[in-house]
Amino acid sequence: MTTLFVYIEKNFYFWEVYFCIIIYIMSGLTKINLIIHSFALAHAVVTIVFKWLDWPNDIPLTILTIVTVMWVAMEQGIPIDVSAAIALLCCFAGFFLGTQAPLWFETTGWKWLIEYSNVITTVVVTEILGWTTFFITYRRKR
Repeated sequence: MTTLFVYIEKNFYFWEVYFCIIIYIMSGLTKINLIIHSFALAHAVVTIVFKWLDWPNDIPLTILTIVTVMWVAMEQGIPIDVSAAIALLCCFAGFFLGTQAPLWFETTGWKWLIEYSNVITTVVVTEILGWTTFFITYRRKR
């Protein structure tokens, strides 16, 4: 047990520097990062739970996608009608990517990934849609 504490003491400085670097990198976009990554995690949890319960997950994922896009757009100061239009486009894109990407896993031959293909696809698509929304609505500060 004491060797574990010695190991932690020796490597504490490394972890402190690592977290400082991560915080510095994310300092400019902390709120947007938090929103997008939190909703990607929420999408993954919904996908796992609904698959486990054998329920269809299309309605909760659509609602989460709309809320994600609207929240990111509202943080950028975009009017509600424009952010609703972006949310509608993102829902169509999310549905297309979310249904076609798991089929790609079957063609790759990675049998161990097929079981998790929906979760991986959902997280990746949510990140893509969130950051796309951010870059579409980004306003340069003068």
